[in-house]
Amino acid sequence: MWRLDRLGSDRGFTLVELLVAMSIAIALLGITVTLFTSLLGSEPRSSSRSAQLEAGRVMLERTTRELRQGVEILPSVDDEIVLTTSVCDGTVDEDGLCSVTYACSTGSCTRTEGSAQPTEVATGLDPAQTVFDVDSSAGIFVEIRLSYPQQSGAEAVTLTDGVALRNYEAPVE
Repeated sequence: MWRLDRLGSDRGFTLVELLVAMSIAIALLGITVTLFTSLLGSEPRSSSRSAQLEAGRVMLERTTRELRQGVEILPSVDDEIVLTTSVCDGTVDEDGLCSVTYACSTGSCTRTEGSAQPTEVATGLDPAQTVFDVDSSAGIFVEIRLSYPQQSGAEAVTLTDGVALRNYEAPVE
């Protein structure tokens, strides 16, 4: 048989319990939205930094490849190297060689092949750091150092490589 006083014995949540549960859920939702928004805000900076580092890696690899195939490095000023190499994108001379200039100043580096327009190959570099170090004591050895300064939330990064000119022939005296 059914009893009529069953409604009083049903268990449920009180109004206070519902309000406390809703307050906790709203607080957790607010924290989650805040974290998500801050992560989305930092993504463009992170992408920009990644793009700079990737361009630096590409420049480093290309420069070392050109230097390995280099025949000579002409006298140049600080943070600029002018080399004659067989790795060319454009016009070559009768020996299959071309002149390539890498110039770095004010935090960026450009590459110029022959008389073409300079192309920016790396940005965001530390302008206080030297990029090229040429040692001609035993043949020609070039050390390349791309230093990226510390930025908000990102550590300082330095990409380094060194290479000797394989095809270099010392002048006969």
